[in-house]
Amino acid sequence: MSRYAGNNDRCPVCGLRYKDFRTREPLTYYEVWLMLWVPGEDSAEWKYKRRNTVLGKWHQIKLEDWRAHIAECVAAKEAAEDDLCDVPF
Repeated sequence: MSRYAGNNDRCPVCGLRYKDFRTREPLTYYEVWLMLWVPGEDSAEWKYKRRNTVLGKWHQIKLEDWRAHIAECVAAKEAAEDDLCDVPF
């Protein structure tokens, strides 16, 4: 179970919960691990890729995608509301 306190946060537009939200590209642990890979022989440039480092990076990606999801939902809702203003009744 995650210790992240925002797991029950909901999108204000569509109602999707954060814990049910998935990143845009379904990522695997290995794919996130590869994102941290720094090629080269200079050990000063290497990034540590322990479990918590990979999971932290994955959490960062999910948070960024979550914020983008909310922004897109709000923008879509506003666009839909604006479209109805031009319809004569």
